[in-house]
Amino acid sequence: MDLKNLSGAASGLGDKVSGMGGQDSGAMPGKLFPSTGRQTSKEEYAKMQECAEMLEKYVPCFPMAPGVVELDARDMARWKNDFFKTLVHGGPELQDDQFYTGKQDVESDLGIGTDGAFTCEELFHFLYRLFKAMAACKVQTGGAAALMQNAELFGCAEMLEKYVGHFPKNKGNVKLNAEDSSAWKERFFPNLVEGGPKLPDYAFFKPSDRNYGIGLDCTFSAKELFQFLYRLYKEIWNKLR
Repeated sequence: MDLKNLSGAASGLGDKVSGMGGQDSGAMPGKLFPSTGRQTSKEEYAKMQECAEMLEKYVPCFPMAPGVVELDARDMARWKNDFFKTLVHGGPELQDDQFYTGKQDVESDLGIGTDGAFTCEELFHFLYRLFKAMAACKVQTGGAAALMQNAELFGCAEMLEKYVGHFPKNKGNVKLNAEDSSAWKERFFPNLVEGGPKLPDYAFFKPSDRNYGIGLDCTFSAKELFQFLYRLYKEIWNKLR
């Protein structure tokens, strides 16, 4: 669904995701994975993986595609008949259309939504929610050593999560505050983007300009924030699985 005519509804809704197998939620690091009182089943976790694999096929469509991309016929059927019902409006209730409408119990064509069509922002928003949910399942069983080894990733995610709430109401760019700008430029950008795992940030949008993405100007649109959060949580998930 094209968002250009959307008035926007800031959403305080949260995904109902916790770890698998009844693990103690006290093992969760910081504020990233708060306990919801609901355990994710192995079947739901497997379905999340299937959904992620399906949707990641569309990542190369962007940023070249200027507008809306649609799922192909087979993927459309899987989305509408399975994932949208069991992961979005059911099960863990991962934020998709609800993020844009602000309503948990109303199905909409916003996000990937009921029409299976999406902008760059909408795709990356749902991939971010999806990989965060999968990471949450693995964090509880990762052990203290694994969590400490990935402290840089967790620290960056915790910092950037503060800015998710600016969207979708804000239709323009948001800038990191002074403290976060310093942390990004001095720590996270050199250690996670330019070095370390080399997570795609500006390079995904325009490799020749380091102000794209969150970039060195520390200013970003919704699609730039969600693109990086998706890469960040995918890296956390890969490190812990």
